[in-house]
Amino acid sequence: MQEVDTSKILFICGGAFVGLDKIIQQRMNQKTVGFGAVLPNSSKHTEYYSMVTPKDIIQFGFIPEFIGRFGLITNVDELDVTQLVNVLAEPKNSVIKQYQYIFELDGIDLQFEQNALIYIAEKAKELKTNARGLKNIIEKTLLPYQFDAVNLVERGLSKIVITKDTVLGNPAVMFFDKKVNNEQK
Repeated sequence: MQEVDTSKILFICGGAFVGLDKIIQQRMNQKTVGFGAVLPNSSKHTEYYSMVTPKDIIQFGFIPEFIGRFGLITNVDELDVTQLVNVLAEPKNSVIKQYQYIFELDGIDLQFEQNALIYIAEKAKELKTNARGLKNIIEKTLLPYQFDAVNLVERGLSKIVITKDTVLGNPAVMFFDKKVNNEQK
């Protein structure tokens, strides 16, 4: 066994902690089963995490010596749909901007309608994947166009517009340049 001096080590512990909310409910004497049960709704569920104590985390399964090193215990709330749309579009290296750049390399102007971004965010919330699921949804939507990009450009494709219908599985709105089509004939 090797001892490690942890007095100058900052511990950051993050995760989903599935089941911790039930420990907090029990501590607060709120029934979750039976005739007198308080039925949890999604907003109440997340409120429990703001009431977490070191004792709850120890009961969850962490050892007291480890929890004793935490200077501060806090939680973060789930992002709402508007915030998820901002994550999609606003950062300098956002997922949307990354894909626009990739398509731009092939000469395609990739655009997303606002209703498509909102639907992508709603779908991520529905799947409970939140921000992590945004990229997966976009990849599934753009996959058919990524692999055919070169062929589509050769046929005159200049722009792809992603709509809510596209995210639902329907074809995207595509704009072709007539000059390229006429030159091929």
